[in-house]
Amino acid sequence: MRQNAAFFDQLGPGEIITRISADTNVVQEGLSEKIELALSAISTFIAAYVVGFVKYWKLTLIMTSMTPVMVLLMYGLKEYVVKYTKLSLAAHGQGVVVIEEALSSIRTVTGFGTQESLAKEYNKSLDRAQAFGLRAKCIMASGVGALIGIFNLGYALASWMGSKYIISGETNLPAVFTILLVLMLGSFALGKAVQHIQAFVEAAGAASAIYATIDRVPPWGEHTNQGKVMEKVEGHIELRNVSSSHLHLAKSE
Repeated sequence: MRQNAAFFDQLGPGEIITRISADTNVVQEGLSEKIELALSAISTFIAAYVVGFVKYWKLTLIMTSMTPVMVLLMYGLKEYVVKYTKLSLAAHGQGVVVIEEALSSIRTVTGFGTQESLAKEYNKSLDRAQAFGLRAKCIMASGVGALIGIFNLGYALASWMGSKYIISGETNLPAVFTILLVLMLGSFALGKAVQHIQAFVEAAGAASAIYATIDRVPPWGEHTNQGKVMEKVEGHIELRNVSSSHLHLAKSE
């Protein structure tokens, strides 16, 4: 409500509605039950490592070397996922603008026969949105696959080092099996957390467009007291030199 008219001239008639309906739904999905599920999965992952350190700290510490790699991997992938999610939502908004303008001027569109050209323009917007969304999904899927690969490599390393510790007498077989099992549960929990974090990332991409509009300051400033503010305004309307002939003439025209 506080934005200037030029701001709305740069947007299509349906883009604001798209942000309110589609983008807010994405944000709501990312902030609803996904938080509880992600926190539960992360707590399971942490508890698994606590049990591992209690059983035998050397073997668990070796497997902990995977954690920085996973953190850096997810941080790098998150930037690209947010980027392509923003582009997908922007392309979808442009398509909504095209269809909204076509429906609002359906008589003009039908009269000039521009249905096919507008449909092609709308399909182009949908294709761009689908392409950017597919890139974001592929990056997230490749990140999950990379995490699973890192865990498998860690299990191979833990099995090899665990056998050496058993032979040297530093630990026993039950402790090695316990560490492998609890860390396996922790890895599955982390995989679920990544799926829920994907909803957070998509929500962040959708919320950035919303907050860009909310935080935008109009050219005259956010809070301005310039000008004269009237405490009470009272006006009167007076009609002069108006006759019934003028009214009939206006009706006939």
